[in-house]
Amino acid sequence: MNSLSDLRGSSSLCRTGLLVLLALSLSACQDERPETVLRFAWLSDTHIGGGTGQEDLTAAVRDINRLPDLDFVIVSGDVTEYGSNEQLLKAKEILDSLTIPYYIIPGNHDTRWSESGTTLFPTLWEDDRFAFDKAGFRFVGLQQGPRMRMGDGHWVPEDLRWLDSVLVSMPEKDTPVVFVTHYPLDPGIANWYEALDRLKPYTIQVVLVGHGHAGRVLDFEGMPGVMGRSSLRDRDSIGGYTLVEIRSDSMLFAERKTGRETLPVHHGITIRSDDAANQDQVKGYPRPDFSVNSRYTVESLWRYATGFSIPTSPVVADSVVVVSDASGSVYGLTLAGAFRWRTATGGPIYSNPDAGSGLVVLGSTDSVVYCIDVVSGEVVWNFKTGGPVCGSPRIDAGLVFIGGSDGVFRALELHTGDLLWEFSGVEGYVESRPLEGGGLEFSSHPPLAGQWHQREKSSSWHPIE
Repeated sequence: MNSLSDLRGSSSLCRTGLLVLLALSLSACQDERPETVLRFAWLSDTHIGGGTGQEDLTAAVRDINRLPDLDFVIVSGDVTEYGSNEQLLKAKEILDSLTIPYYIIPGNHDTRWSESGTTLFPTLWEDDRFAFDKAGFRFVGLQQGPRMRMGDGHWVPEDLRWLDSVLVSMPEKDTPVVFVTHYPLDPGIANWYEALDRLKPYTIQVVLVGHGHAGRVLDFEGMPGVMGRSSLRDRDSIGGYTLVEIRSDSMLFAERKTGRETLPVHHGITIRSDDAANQDQVKGYPRPDFSVNSRYTVESLWRYATGFSIPTSPVVADSVVVVSDASGSVYGLTLAGAFRWRTATGGPIYSNPDAGSGLVVLGSTDSVVYCIDVVSGEVVWNFKTGGPVCGSPRIDAGLVFIGGSDGVFRALELHTGDLLWEFSGVEGYVESRPLEGGGLEFSSHPPLAGQWHQREKSSSWHPIE
């Protein structure tokens, strides 16, 4: 199997060995070089839909297909610029032209702005996380969002359960693990420690991250980390990516200039045993401190865990608290936090509900607007749209106003769900709640604000500064 140095076309690792060690002959260097176990290409922050993203990824894929002895490709997020369906489909088309397997996770650009409500990515690639074994290593890839309206990165309960299952299912606890994610494992993720503390009991060789667009060496509480460069050319004339070589005793990282040359190895990691990998875990590291709460009389009266992320706000009507989650479930709880009812939709919910006249209305990524009886939890009516409904409804004067990802803004009759009128000129998808004030104001993404004038049956649009 060829090594990284064989692709450089200049000084080999053997020559480097002579310069550094001053004790080895060329033949000795060749004979004693550790065996190469795996070689893979690492793409990150391809940003299809922005700048030269498409051109640079196409060139990188073409270059990877020409390189010998690569086992697979890792893609560590920010595959697209805005997570639109068009951009995701184009990225899939380009990446599917790889002649070797590839494993992919989304980044914040793929999940924060998503007209599909983050559902298209796992549909196209069959999942938005991965775990596979190769040459005695387990590779685990997991994203941390943020999903739609969240702030910055956050590990959600359903993903942490999956991570637990993947780690526990390893035949041997000391199996060497390569963990792949998008954000660095630091406070840029709101609950960064949730993943770190789960990984620490295992033999983590390295954490591979993207997000920063530049190759860097990192340390996550004693756990080795490497940030991969973006495939974008930035100020250069060509783009690039990272080549990784795993040997019997080490892991080497080198930058590949797309279609041109492989630069010298810029970082190396020693393959660690289970004892060496876990020696730092007895140290104490900072964690969020909530002791300030003890100075005040504010306290939590109750909590209700659905087991999934809750990216929406609750609404209270007729003494019932209505809340929804990423499993597609809508819950009715008492004011004391006790369970009353649960109603299932067909997809994750990012639509904040509104309530009126004993009814609660919300949208789902299954492309349906639901009206639910607040007391019983029964579905009173549903209205099928042409795309995921991430926008939040506004109930006013017996009407429901709501926009969706199909580019349509609608007015529905609250009690029957009948369509009163619709405006199909929305530029982008709607994820906001409309405001009423002499006309319906709502915003869409890309960032535009629209206004529908009911009396004149007209609309106007302007960019959001």
